[in-house]
Amino acid sequence: MIPKLFSLPFALIVFLMTACRHSPGSGELINEKASLPASFHFRELGLKVIASEINKKDSTMSTLYGNEPARERAMDSTIIHKNGEIFAFVTWKQQEDKKWFGAVIPAELKMVELAKTSLDEGAATVNYQRFVGKDLVLSRDSSGRSERIKYIFGQKPSVLP
Repeated sequence: MIPKLFSLPFALIVFLMTACRHSPGSGELINEKASLPASFHFRELGLKVIASEINKKDSTMSTLYGNEPARERAMDSTIIHKNGEIFAFVTWKQQEDKKWFGAVIPAELKMVELAKTSLDEGAATVNYQRFVGKDLVLSRDSSGRSERIKYIFGQKPSVLP
């Protein structure tokens, strides 16, 4: 049996050794693999998080961003669309978080969908664009466009305490 005199220093030494352990890559603060390319100018849009989701079937995770008019519309779906709403639905593949057991974090960027509203003679029109891959190349495929717009506009905002 270890005398009580040695148990406290021993526990302290073990704690310090495990707490100060350095593993390769642990200094990484930005997930470069999941970052949007600077050429996309996403920050300049001034968007804030509206909602997020995880699709376990497809192993993807998504975040819906919007400007202030888009956030107001998401908070109250009875409001008709306003001019200048910008919704951005960003989807990433998932990867295991090496720092937290059981957690998942974004991996490679899969796509960004932009939906922008404008008013034409009182009627709202939507400009929808889908950008795919890590370089966010504009997709010419327009299949499923209406369903995606409906899905994006139908997202319920996350409720924060």
